[in-house]
Amino acid sequence: MLARLKRERRSSLFPAAQDVLTTGPWRRLNTVPDFDLVESLSLAWPLRGADLWHLAAAKTLQSELPELTLLSFDRRLADAAKGEGL
Repeated sequence: MLARLKRERRSSLFPAAQDVLTTGPWRRLNTVPDFDLVESLSLAWPLRGADLWHLAAAKTLQSELPELTLLSFDRRLADAAKGEGL
């Protein structure tokens, strides 16, 4: 997303977005989504592959991290995350 902002020369957004991404109140995690969850979410939400993967990964982590929030600049993914209680 940041690379796209830079490529599209949305320079007023890029520095602020990069700063928030770098210093935001979160930690980095590595996870693999539950395959059954990927399948069920694919039936519930009209998402592209990577977006579906991110939603399923967040839902997989949600039981361990109930405070988890999914941040997205993609409207469809944001709507699906909201619909899934993220």
